[in-house]
Amino acid sequence: MVGIAERIVTRTDYVHITSISPHQTARLLLFEFVPLKDGRYLIRFFSEYGASGPTDPSPRYYRACLYLDKGVELKVRVTVAGEGLRKPLEFRLVIRKALLDEVLKHVREGDMNMAINRLQRLRES
Repeated sequence: MVGIAERIVTRTDYVHITSISPHQTARLLLFEFVPLKDGRYLIRFFSEYGASGPTDPSPRYYRACLYLDKGVELKVRVTVAGEGLRKPLEFRLVIRKALLDEVLKHVREGDMNMAINRLQRLRES
């Protein structure tokens, strides 16, 4: 594979999401989106280990990288399960280019409240 550098994995800042103790919480980072010059978005889904921290030397490879173009819907089903959990949490997301356009517009304008409001519309009803 051209362009991939080898790194020795020594330690990590990230706590694996399956090691959440009872009565604790953690945020689930599912994906990030990158606007491309041709108007599409690159959607990058994180692995179960999440994204690298600012001082984390461990590589964090993406599980999937997909292009999102106008007229395309990306439907994602997320299930969070765990030992001792009574019932797994399941929800669905629908990712559309138009919605990401709105989110990016609000971020560029500095209106993070509206950006978060728009992101909450990703959840499929």
